[in-house]
Amino acid sequence: MATFQYTSYKYNRPELLNENEYLIIKEELKRNPNFYPFNSNSFLDKYKIIFMIYGISIVLGFFLAIIENETLNIIFGIIGFFLFMGLFSLVPEIISYAIVMIRRRIYYKGLISRIKESRDYNNLKELMK
Repeated sequence: MATFQYTSYKYNRPELLNENEYLIIKEELKRNPNFYPFNSNSFLDKYKIIFMIYGISIVLGFFLAIIENETLNIIFGIIGFFLFMGLFSLVPEIISYAIVMIRRRIYYKGLISRIKESRDYNNLKELMK
């Protein structure tokens, strides 16, 4: 039986901000309520090249399918087979990464809202427990 290997991602909650970082973010949030100091890794940036390869392959496949050339159809069949097999490891990896990105976004949005409602750094530490 064949096995498919893929990368599995797990979100690890980061350490709480230190007091200086808290004060900087708190002041900036007072000036600009939409301020978001945490960089976000884009899901699309991580998988952009893979999505482009699959997209180009699908378009090329349709193009080759309408051409009645047996050699080209065999070549596309081989390429299509390998792309299809690649999906078995790609799909679980994408789902795993998407879940991590969702959990990360939820954590940081919660952190921002708690920074906004906190009175001081010690209050933030209590709210984040």
